[in-house]
Amino acid sequence: ADSLQNCWHVNVNSPIDPFCFTFNQLMLGGGVGFNITPESVFELPIVKYNVKINRTDQNDVNYIVPDNREGWVELLRKILDCFFFSGKDLTYSTLCIRARDKLIKTFGGVASGSENLVNGINKIVLILQSRYGHKLRPIDCLDIMNIIGSIVVSGNVRRSAEIAIGH
Repeated sequence: ADSLQNCWHVNVNSPIDPFCFTFNQLMLGGGVGFNITPESVFELPIVKYNVKINRTDQNDVNYIVPDNREGWVELLRKILDCFFFSGKDLTYSTLCIRARDKLIKTFGGVASGSENLVNGINKIVLILQSRYGHKLRPIDCLDIMNIIGSIVVSGNVRRSAEIAIGH
């Protein structure tokens, strides 16, 4: 089981899985090394679509983010899919995410609330929009990975350990 491991490595050569894998594994408490050498990142397709991603805390949205690790990762997966494959705009809601400083009984500590997730997602969206019609560069991949790490550490008991392998 992944939760029994404490470190992983991923090659950033596809547009969705390496980022979602890193997000998930960091939230499980381990560290992730990632390869962003030009040879690896060159395999990524172009950012094919310039879509709109909007948070609107209502029930009539494309995706309501559940209050769990899997839900946060799925939001990232859906956004990456919009930019690289589907071309569809996405609206999402964070209504189900626990309020900031609410106690987490099963994991310990207190909830970070949704704002750090939303702020991180907005930063990732800006990077993807800026690369519309072009491939991501190694520096873009590094920025996205670091934003993912910052979302994870927003909770008061979680930490992120990342190492980038690149030029």
